[in-house]
Amino acid sequence: RAYRRALDATHKLDNIQRHVKNFRPQILILTGNPIYRPTLVDLCWLVTYGHSLMIMWKCDFR
Repeated sequence: RAYRRALDATHKLDNIQRHVKNFRPQILILTGNPIYRPTLVDLCWLVTYGHSLMIMWKCDFR
């Protein structure tokens, strides 16, 4: 039942008109270690305003 409600809510999102007030950017930050790039992380936090998806990714190629 919960799955069905989540699926229905997701489908309803397709019907929402685009408007500047409901714009929610989704950002993937390729930072390396975020401890060494706090300014980049802060900038992305400001852009998403804490209401959107922000993913920080650290890749180690060893």
